[in-house]
Amino acid sequence: MSNRVKRKRLQVETRAEQADQRRTKRAAAEWEEAEKAVKDAEYAENLANAIRISLLQPDDLEDAGDADLEDNKDGYETGNRTEDCYLWLTSQDHASQDAPFSATESSAMRS
Repeated sequence: MSNRVKRKRLQVETRAEQADQRRTKRAAAEWEEAEKAVKDAEYAENLANAIRISLLQPDDLEDAGDADLEDNKDGYETGNRTEDCYLWLTSQDHASQDAPFSATESSAMRS
């Protein structure tokens, strides 16, 4: 095989490897973006649930029975379902700096 053919083959292999690396990098970035979107959606759902619970009237809470407290396996049972939900929400990983709302903003929104 001549040197020219060897160089051309090496050049083609190098370009193929570089293209593979770019595709892998792009796929990893898309995966991270999808994971962040899922975390943001989970956070938004939990925040919406906390707001919904905080808006319930005391009679509504009595009608709900103790089901909410039974589901609460994290030990946040202050007797106040709104506070229980808020404590649970702010203790989650997604309530970090990456979250769309800080704990202070969530607290302000509750008021």
